[in-house]
Order: sequence, then structure tokens, then C-alpha cells
Amino acid sequence: MAQGARWSRLVVVASVAAVLGCSSSQNRVQAAQGNAGGPVRTYTDTDLVTDVAATDAQVYVATARGVLKYPLAGGQAVRMGRSEGLPSEDVLAVAASEDGTSLWVATAAGVARKAGDGRFERVGAEGAQPDVGRVSALLVTGDSAVLAGDHGLARWDGAHWVRVTDRFQVLALARRGETVVAATASNGVLVFSSDFSQVTEHGGNVMPDPLVRDVVALSDGKMWAITQGPAGAQLAYYNGQRWYAYTTGETARATWLGLVPTGTGVALVTTGGYYDIALDRGDRLTPTNVADPGGTQQYALQPTVLEPPPPPAPPAPPAPPRRGRRPARPAPARPAGRAQHLVPVSMQVGGAAAPETPAAPATPATTVAPATPATTTAAPATTAAPATTAAPATTAAPAAQVGGAGGPAASPEVPAAAATPAAPEAPPLPVLRVREVPAAGFPIDPPSGGPTLDAPTFGLVRGAVDAVPQDVTRVDWSRGDAYITRIGLGVSRVSPRSTQAPVEYRTHDLAMQRRALSVATDSRNNVWLVGEDGGAVMYNGTAFSRVSLEDDAQLHPLLFAGRGAQAIAIARVGDGNILRGYRLEGNTWRRVVSGPVELYGPGVAEASFVATDSTGRFWVGLRALPQPGQAGEPRSLGVAVLDPNSPTTAQYNANVPQGGGEGGSRRAPSDMSAIDFDNSGNAWLASLSGVVRISASAVTTFGEAQGLRGDVVSDVARTHGAKVYVASSEGLTYVENGEPSTALLGGGTLARASALAVDTAGNLWGAGPRGVWRYDSQTFTNMGRAQGLPAAEFNDMAIDAVGRVWLSTSEGIVLFDPAVQANN
Repeated sequence: MAQGARWSRLVVVASVAAVLGCSSSQNRVQAAQGNAGGPVRTYTDTDLVTDVAATDAQVYVATARGVLKYPLAGGQAVRMGRSEGLPSEDVLAVAASEDGTSLWVATAAGVARKAGDGRFERVGAEGAQPDVGRVSALLVTGDSAVLAGDHGLARWDGAHWVRVTDRFQVLALARRGETVVAATASNGVLVFSSDFSQVTEHGGNVMPDPLVRDVVALSDGKMWAITQGPAGAQLAYYNGQRWYAYTTGETARATWLGLVPTGTGVALVTTGGYYDIALDRGDRLTPTNVADPGGTQQYALQPTVLEPPPPPAPPAPPAPPRRGRRPARPAPARPAGRAQHLVPVSMQVGGAAAPETPAAPATPATTVAPATPATTTAAPATTAAPATTAAPATTAAPAAQVGGAGGPAASPEVPAAAATPAAPEAPPLPVLRVREVPAAGFPIDPPSGGPTLDAPTFGLVRGAVDAVPQDVTRVDWSRGDAYITRIGLGVSRVSPRSTQAPVEYRTHDLAMQRRALSVATDSRNNVWLVGEDGGAVMYNGTAFSRVSLEDDAQLHPLLFAGRGAQAIAIARVGDGNILRGYRLEGNTWRRVVSGPVELYGPGVAEASFVATDSTGRFWVGLRALPQPGQAGEPRSLGVAVLDPNSPTTAQYNANVPQGGGEGGSRRAPSDMSAIDFDNSGNAWLASLSGVVRISASAVTTFGEAQGLRGDVVSDVARTHGAKVYVASSEGLTYVENGEPSTALLGGGTLARASALAVDTAGNLWGAGPRGVWRYDSQTFTNMGRAQGLPAAEFNDMAIDAVGRVWLSTSEGIVLFDPAVQANN
């Protein structure tokens, strides 16, 4: 293809390897990002998936560009965004109600809910949306919901949002009966009371590590969790009294991704497969630690109802000036302390509650008094009396106001003999410090030579899923099925209890059915391309992300192109005929040219290829698409030349008068589809009537009558000195010194190429309906299954600045890295 992208004419079907399934936890579990081994990877989707939820009929996929709704059996996606009522299209979490009648969505601008086929409606007032930092989990039951993130937890009580706490970084949520259990990044496992007035912390003093990636709560009060520390991951089991830690020997020595409730127990999901955790069965788990009973910390919570701010008061009328008096100075404002939401209640040691202690006197406004310790029930926030005996009104010290406005209430005078002795100071809760959560890891090595630990005997029993792909980015669980997300391959639903084929949920926005494949590489080796839906996408070698050329909502990227260190882009402004050209400088796109093009009638400007010549002019393969909402077929309009040093655009197509037009426009075939330049600066373009040469003085077409092997030319590319190679219907030939050759390269055994490209070493590559080949000017080398390529037809190709070969199919993009093949 060289110097630009060619509009694909072939409609082909590519076979893509099926995804192997896995299971996950009730809430999302982040997995290690990586790539499948080998030199070949297949990509179909560019969306960043953040969560998955399902009902009996639909699957909902949360992305950074809205919510994708799929039929449960798979099929075409419907994208829902602001036009359907979402406050923002940056969706962070999604959850369906238990009966499947409503869908809840947490976005960067607040939470919304929709019932049935209705529109999304904001949950709560716009000015009273919960702020929990970056949302990590959403749990819905009936008309209530719990929202968690890296700055705490909030709850919708059916009428209001309530700020529960801002002192924990929550990674996942689970439900145990009427209570909510949370996995945190630094505080182990949290168990909230049913009314969220109290939380019990199972911290690092009783768990293997304070970072808990996932947790499953069982109905009998037991829990399973995955913890992770510097040495690796461990399984943690709570039997209602104490925590036990386990690792594994030979079984499940792979990355641990998450836990799945199975109805009667729990299962472990790894990149090596799916395993039921069974009592006294399976490959035995090795105990690594047994904690003492109890050891949990309890805190009373001060939930705060979020109310929208009052409307601003009208400005006061200006006071009349007064003479002879100095204006009074305003009183200095008193600093307001940060609202607190946690008050230590008691420390359980050895399974028993700590001795009850009378309340401490009220503290100054700059500190928070510890709440009264409790045995089984937290003391109400409005009293400082012990939980079992009410203190006389004349001796009780009022509790500090926590999480509310104002300072502590004044303490009445108490006779010295009757004064309540000071309570021992409870350990303060550290200030929340959001930590960077590492990728999911391997289990720790089994200990050797240590004492035998008295722990329940659990083992791993392999399930129906034998393996999970290495490039999994996240795992979700909903309604008994697992949903796995892979890099660039959308979401797959897997039933861990059966061997049925996975159901795929993909957008195929990398299929390139309607636009050419084009890539550009920046100084960090990130690859830029335009997806099938018209959005600019950046690939960093691991994952895809949506990007923009500049801050302009009306800008539509059309194509990228590059050769070596040079990278360019062409974009359209709005739905009209204004084009902009960009050049990549470092990692920033700089606009270098802008101007209108003539469409010779109604339509929207589209590009089929783009390249720059030695003088910096942008050569754009021009097409006119029907206006949005209007019927019609695309019209090819040759090539337009945008010159940064000229206010006019030269165009070459069949609509230009025979004598030429404005700015040096000349008549030429309109169906030109690819471009490259020879050493003299002449442009060579592919067309259905031969290869077209545009020089400074003339437009010349070479077809079979002029010695070319075939009139139908699909691509051109310059390499190996002064040769411009031509892919035609007869095979591969070339143009040299301005004249076409009759030589047919490769003979009848060479697969016909519909697309050409040149790699960083100067080798010529060809791709078409029967595979891929490489030509080093002496030898042709076929590429196929032996190199890991799928048995697929290819309709376009491009090569980036680090030598990776990008191949377009009707399903998506196949990325072939010859360097990986050579290293293997």
C-alpha cells in the first residue's frame, strides 16, 4: 500500500480463533494485561470495557463510549449514550436489578437508571451525586444500590444518596444476606452492617495481605478472598471465627484472576483454567498461615445524606456610604475541619470484645472523639454512654459531631468526684492514601520445612474450562455465567458448568469494511489508526484507546499514514467539505493545512488514501458520501492536493474541464485508489483503468494498451531503488524510469495481491484473497499457517514504523510481528 491507505474493494470472510472461556467474581476483577504468545494477534474491537451485567434477555457492556446492549444469544450491538439519557458516556460500572427489570449505570457525571425500554433517568438530584473517586463496583438490590470507588462508598436508600465513608479504597463488592462485603486495597475485607451504621474491618493483622483483589461471601457467614502481596497471591478463607491462608503446588500455577460463587461454594479462575474449591477433595491446597480468632476492628459510621446545594442568595443591595467612620474589618473565617465518617468503636481480641470504657470528655474542634466501645451493638451516635448502661445526664459528655456541620457540643460542668475517667485512646484510622493496584499475580510458592498448620483441608477440582487466554484484561460474573474481556476481542460469555461454545459480543469496529486501513507511528512507537466507525484509535502495544487530534468536537479523523519517522493525518470538519492535514511532531499532532474541496454536488467529504510529497503537499484520495440520513451511493472523485503554501486546492478527476481548472486542477480518472511517488517526484496512482502518472505538466494513464500487465490496478508502492511496483489483475509488475515493464514477477505461483506495503528494511509485502507474501527484490516468501497467520483472506495491509504488519479482514485486524517470529 505504501505512503497511504487504499480503499478496500474486496468483501472477504476471515476466520478468527474462538475464545476459550473462564469464570469470575460477582463484581469485576482486573486481570493482568498482556498479549497472547506468538507473532500473530487478532483484534476486532477498540472499546475499553469497564464492566459487564446481564439479564435473562440482554447483555450490557460498559465502555468509555457508552453502554453496548447485545441480545443474550449474541448479535448486533446497540450503543447507548447521552442521546438515551446517560449523564456521561464515560461509563465506569453497570448492574442489573435482581429481577432484570432495571439497569443501573455509574458514569463519570453521576448514576443513572432505566426501566425496560425507557430512557435513562438520573438517580438523585444532579447536585447531590455521590463522589467515591474512580468507581470500582456497583451493587444493586431492589430499589437500593451501593456504589464504591477508590475514595469510599455511597448508598442509594431509595430516596437519597448517602455518603457512607470516605476512608477506604474499595476494589470489589459482594452481598451476604442483608449485609455488604467489600474487598479493599489496603484494609483487607470490610463487612458493613445492614443499616450501614457500622463496619467491621478484617485487616492485615488477620489476613495474609491487606490488599484483597476479590471476595465472595457465603450465606453461612464464611468468606473466601484473594489477597496479594509482594510475594504473590494467596487464598484466604474465613470460617466465621478466624482466617486461614492457602497457596497451591503444581495445580493452578498460573495468574489468579478472580473468584466465582457457585451456589454451594466458590471457584477459582486462573489463566490455567477454572477450579472448584472443595472440602477434602481435589489437589490439596497448602496452608500458609492461621490467624488468631477475632482480631477485627469495628468502627461506627456517620452516614451523611447528600442534598443539592441551595440556590445562591440574591446579591444584597449596596449599603449607602457613611462618612467620617472607618469601615469595619470582616471577622476572620474559622477554618472548617475535614468531615470525618469513621469513629473507632471497639477492637475484638481473641474473639471477645474489649472491656467497656466510659466515654471520654468532648474534644476540641480540631480532633474527633472516639465513639463509645460496644460489645455486640454500636452505641448510637447521639450518646456517649456505654452500650449496656445509660450514664446519668449530669455526667455524660456529649459526643463530638462527626461528619456534620459545626464543632462539638459544649460539655456541662461535672463535679470532680463524679467526672468520667478518660477512655484509652483508640488507634486512629490512617488517612486514606490511594494506592496503585498491581496486576493480578501468581500464587506464592508453597512453604517448605515449616510447622504443620491445623487448617481445614481444601483442594482444587478442575472444572469444564481447561484454559483462559493470556491476554484477558478483566473477568466479570453475572447470573451464573462468566464474561471475559480480551485485548481487542470484545467480551465472551462462558458457562463454567458446560462445554458449550462461548458466545461472542463484539462491535467489529476494526473490520475495515467501509474504510481503508491506515496506520501512523509516533516517537513512542504508539500506532494511530482510524476505526471502522470513524474514531481515532491509538494502540500502545498492549491495548487500544480512543484519542483525538485536537480539541474540536466537529473534527472527524479520516486516515493516518506514515513512512519511517514521518507521520501524517487527514480529517474532516463537521459533515461538509473542509479538510485538515496534520503532521506528527514528537507525540503531538500539529495542523499544517486546511481548506475546502469540491464535491461536485451534495455530500460529505471522505478520504480513501493520503500521502505527502517531497514539498509537503497532502495528496488525498477523495470520495463523496451521502449526507447523514440521506440515501445514495459514494462517489469517487480522484485526488485532491492541499498545499500549505497555497490557498487553493488542486483536484484531479473526471469532472475537471478538459482545459484544466482552478489552482492547477486537471482531468484524470476519478476511481484512483492508492498513491506513491517515484524518485523524480511524480505521483503514481492506482485506478481501474491502469496506473496513472501525475507530473508537473501532464496526467498520463498506462494500461494494457501501453504495456501494463492488466488494466485493473489495486495498489502501487515504491521500493528497491527507482521501481514503483504495481499490483494489477494479471499479477505483480513494476514501473521504472517512467515506463511500465511487461515483466510479471513471481510467475503464476505468486498469490495475487490486492494491497502492497513496504517494511522498514525495504522489503515489499503483498496481501490478497489467497494470503500474504514478502519480496526482498530476489526471492518471494509466502506467509501462512506456519507463521501463525489464520486461514483468512485479506483485503488491505499496512506496516508501521517498527516493522509490524497490519492486515485487514472482514472480521477485524490481524497483527503480524516478524520480530517475534525471528526471536522464537
